[in-house]
Amino acid sequence: MRGYGGSKILLGSLLLFYAVVYFHRVMTGVMKVEIDSIAELYKVDANVLLALLSSTYYYAYTVAQLFVGVLLDTYGVKKIGALSSAILSVGALLMLLMSPATLIIGRILIGFSASAAFLSYQRISSLNYDKVFQARLTSYALVVGNLSALLATYPLRVTLNVVGLRTTLASLAVLTFVIAAIIFAVSNDMGSSGGSGRVIGTVRHLKGLVRDPHIWGVSIGVTGVYGAVLSFQSAWGQKLMSDVFGLGADVSSQYLMVLALVFALTCPVTGFLSDKVLRRRKPLLQIATLVSTASWALMLHSSLTSNEPLLITSIIALGLASSLHIVAPSMAKEGYNTGYSATAVAFFNVVLFSWAAVLQTVAPLIGSIPSIEMHLAISLIAVFTVWILTRETLD
Repeated sequence: MRGYGGSKILLGSLLLFYAVVYFHRVMTGVMKVEIDSIAELYKVDANVLLALLSSTYYYAYTVAQLFVGVLLDTYGVKKIGALSSAILSVGALLMLLMSPATLIIGRILIGFSASAAFLSYQRISSLNYDKVFQARLTSYALVVGNLSALLATYPLRVTLNVVGLRTTLASLAVLTFVIAAIIFAVSNDMGSSGGSGRVIGTVRHLKGLVRDPHIWGVSIGVTGVYGAVLSFQSAWGQKLMSDVFGLGADVSSQYLMVLALVFALTCPVTGFLSDKVLRRRKPLLQIATLVSTASWALMLHSSLTSNEPLLITSIIALGLASSLHIVAPSMAKEGYNTGYSATAVAFFNVVLFSWAAVLQTVAPLIGSIPSIEMHLAISLIAVFTVWILTRETLD
């Protein structure tokens, strides 16, 4: 540990921030009932509203990445991390108005501000811990995130049935504001320039990243794994299970909960294997792309044959593929100056989440079977991209 602006309280608050972010990320995956009701009330197309509510988060998240990454590396987590958490709280409050316009604007604010959570955690991790801990630290974040995603499936469905969407959003807003206050209070990270505003070095580093095939290989590879899973989890998975398999909202949310549970339980295993056993990153990312491809092929077969047990198997396999991808953020930032780690991860996220946004916009509108075929094709591209373009970073 290097002792730079870090503490267990700070890391814990950033993990909690990321948990709230992850909850917002996937909560639309079980909100079809509420979205349909609002769409009917305001006379808008329910499928379009679902696509917009799930995807606008990712578009905003993507646009914010490069700005927030540069700002974090320049001004630090104390200012940018805390401010972003406060803005996320405002976005949740705006959604309380419950009109299509305020829901979408709220999701945009949430997506934009949410970009700081994982980047802040990655920056503090890089500044305080050596490379041999990075995959495990990433796994801890994704365990917390997916436990939160688990809460955003069947437990959220039950909560919405009992207390409603407004109370749920208000509770999230209060929690996020408290997190913002804690981050500001405990963080000493004022950025690589001491808050002086010199961003030239950070921008120069970003230009170097853009010219490196490795970062593109990692980013496109993860798009075929995690980007595809996020699309299924946040947008069209519930539609597939309803339209093709005739499953109700409660059962669909339970199946999505299984995906999040498998992801959360196997993340630490991947981190341990990478850091302590294999001491390698690339083989695990290669396996992730192969498992993802097999998962989508299995889901396509199950959907064409209406085989529900095979559907469950494919969902479990998607959770496993997702857990294997967690070495990717470490691969994205290793080999570069640790002072610019947020910028490196931000560039990686721009590619990943821009494609995740596109997938979530298109998939609910084209039908379930074409959606599976599209995700299968992207996973196949990821297999070859990781194989050809990426390099081993834990040397």
